[in-house]
Amino acid sequence: MENQSRIEELLAESLRKSDGILDRLDALTIRVGSLEVKFDGLVMRVDHLSDRLDHLSDRVDHLSDRMDTVEAEIKDLKKEVVRLNDEVVKLNLISAENSRALMKLADNAERIDRLEKAVFKK
Repeated sequence: MENQSRIEELLAESLRKSDGILDRLDALTIRVGSLEVKFDGLVMRVDHLSDRLDHLSDRVDHLSDRMDTVEAEIKDLKKEVVRLNDEVVKLNLISAENSRALMKLADNAERIDRLEKAVFKK
């Protein structure tokens, strides 16, 4: 009888331990399920971030293209400014020559006026 009660004790202890293991297994199963849900959420976030990164990369490429266009336009404008400066210098030279010519004409006209006065007074 002693052996039988010892066997029953061991069997009861084994069952209690087995129940404890099953409880822990259930808890672990729940935790694994929770981690799977979190993992799926993280995968979705990574996918979303990847999409955003692709979108941002496209925008950066577009901005880079626009910047290249603006730089080319600035170079063209600089060339045009240099050309216009050359034209202004030429116009200033022409204006100076015209001013000298007008001064010379005015001086000649003054001489002619004096000569006419001198001639008609006599």
